[in-house]
Amino acid sequence: MISDQNIRAWIAGYFPPLEYDVFIWLINLIPVLISGGLCCYMGRYHIGKITKRAVDMLLFGRFCSLCVKGLLLFFVLMFISNHITPESTWNFSKYVMLKKYHLAVKLYDIILYLKPLLVKRAFETLAIFGVAMVMPFLTIWGVDWYRKFIELKNREIMER
Repeated sequence: MISDQNIRAWIAGYFPPLEYDVFIWLINLIPVLISGGLCCYMGRYHIGKITKRAVDMLLFGRFCSLCVKGLLLFFVLMFISNHITPESTWNFSKYVMLKKYHLAVKLYDIILYLKPLLVKRAFETLAIFGVAMVMPFLTIWGVDWYRKFIELKNREIMER
């Protein structure tokens, strides 16, 4: 989500769907949806022992990398949130804005406004990565189970 409501309202004047939280949430989920589509396609090749094993190992490798990435992002966001203090923020703002007082004050306000949002975004990131880790397994195995169900149904029809 966009943290500054004024910027969000200004951009929404040019791009109206940005007003809706659902639209922003869907933008965040686009990589997960694309991954699900690719997994449906890969599910077609989840047939023999060797290809099942290869696809499962590919998914397990992806699971491990996303797990590490998600936890790393979570802990970085929590670390940043825990270490933002008014003093450190003011020193950072003065340094970044080259000691221009009015710009440093604006940056200081923005950073302190973002501090409570970092914890919320850390948990959202963890949830999104959790869905991204589990969804490929469920999708590929679901396609495989569906194919087996159709095969059994067709076999029953043929035996009648």
